[in-house]
Amino acid sequence: MSTTCQNLFDDPPSSFVGVLKDGFTIVREHWKPLIIILLLQIVSLMGVSIVLGIFMAVAFSQVFTDITSAVSNMQPSNMGNGRHLVEYMVGSGTTRVLDNMDGGGNDNQNFYDIMIEYGPQIVVLIVIAMISLSSVMCTFVGAMAHTAAEAYSGDTPEACKSIRFGWSHKLQIYIFQIITLFVLFVVMVCSILVGIASNNGFVCFLIMLAVLAFIIFFGTVMVAVVPAIIVEGKSSIDAIRRSYDLCQGEFWFIFCTNFCIQLSLIVLLIAIHTILKILPDVIAILVNLGINILVSVMSPMVPFVIYMSIRIRNENYTRDDLCQELPGTAPIAKATGLGDYKRVGAYKRAAEVV
Repeated sequence: MSTTCQNLFDDPPSSFVGVLKDGFTIVREHWKPLIIILLLQIVSLMGVSIVLGIFMAVAFSQVFTDITSAVSNMQPSNMGNGRHLVEYMVGSGTTRVLDNMDGGGNDNQNFYDIMIEYGPQIVVLIVIAMISLSSVMCTFVGAMAHTAAEAYSGDTPEACKSIRFGWSHKLQIYIFQIITLFVLFVVMVCSILVGIASNNGFVCFLIMLAVLAFIIFFGTVMVAVVPAIIVEGKSSIDAIRRSYDLCQGEFWFIFCTNFCIQLSLIVLLIAIHTILKILPDVIAILVNLGINILVSVMSPMVPFVIYMSIRIRNENYTRDDLCQELPGTAPIAKATGLGDYKRVGAYKRAAEVV
């Protein structure tokens, strides 16, 4: 382990500058496994997307054919005006003329019938795609967090080990994401219904402020859920409770840290894109690629550093405690202490013999 990572427990950050410093320290010292995890994430998402595309093309080919046919029939014909005139002249009736000029009511009805007929299959298709892609994302989110945990523990992170660990905890991370989406969906639907019922612009404005405040509060106190799942082995529900207990007393620290980081990132991106406009396209593409990689690697580090900072400052959390909680990590400090104990015992026995 590098000397820099050994100091992560010595001075836990209490500002966004310290959080960024520790996050960059982990990325700088262990960039290889992080880059490998990121590349494997991209490749996995592409592979899953290709497999899903082939599966959808084979299993739902008839659905796509019928929908495409219905949509094409809904397009207006180039001979539409002539058709309306001829039908009118042959006495087809006012009703038929109006129907044709309306864009084809039968075509619309056919499209709706197809959607109703294949609706359950389309829903199944969407659910399968969401679960597959979310499983991949949850696995690598957990892998990134595990890499940061091993950096704190003093062990050398390994990409394959972290990915296996993320895979074993993907279900709990996925359940947490489902709960988050459900809560936000309920809040948004309720706020919209209340705003419509009130029919008052000022009340709608207050509701928007309340929803924004709730989203900020929820996102702030839930920042430690994934680290709690990875480090402490909590279930999704227990991790939500654990994150709330940890973060409610550190709300302003977490909020200000996230706000300052996001604001700094926006300002930095604007400045970089302004500079890149005067540079060759090749350089601009490479710089943008590097920025995207850095942001993708740093994003999981920030919540973990915040989580560790709160525990170190408020719970007197040590590296030995982390090694005990994190499976598969050797407690280095305790091993050293055991060696010292054995050496002292050997000296005592030698003195007794003399």
